[in-house]
Amino acid sequence: MADFYVTVSQQEIAKQVADLLNSHNKLYVTHTDYSIMHSAADYFVEIVEDKVIGCTALLKEFPEMSKSYHTSVHPDYRRRGLGVKLLLTAVNNCKTPYIYGTIREDNTASLGLVSKLGWKYVRRDWKKDHFVITMANKLK
Repeated sequence: MADFYVTVSQQEIAKQVADLLNSHNKLYVTHTDYSIMHSAADYFVEIVEDKVIGCTALLKEFPEMSKSYHTSVHPDYRRRGLGVKLLLTAVNNCKTPYIYGTIREDNTASLGLVSKLGWKYVRRDWKKDHFVITMANKLK
């Protein structure tokens, strides 16, 4: 099978993913290229002209369950189906029969995205200063 090479280094992709997450998500942790590169998660990214414009992460937490998180699309590229494309790519590469994600209750775009893909409400929890909704889907 062929190998593919890109003109953007893995470290540069990781830096851009960290910048995207830090700029456009309401996270308690500031990410760096190091934290992204050394994460146990697989990252799925969309690149346009050497610029990361969207990403999502997938982490196998248990033999039967993976977590999807860090889905983010640059504001200039939203409402074009990129979030769906990224999440479907992650789902298609998921090695477990179940997938879940936690989403801030005020993140209506992400809640709508996973609902559109058939994910179901699991529960609502209080985290620090906001509610988080857990959504999940059976894949296989």
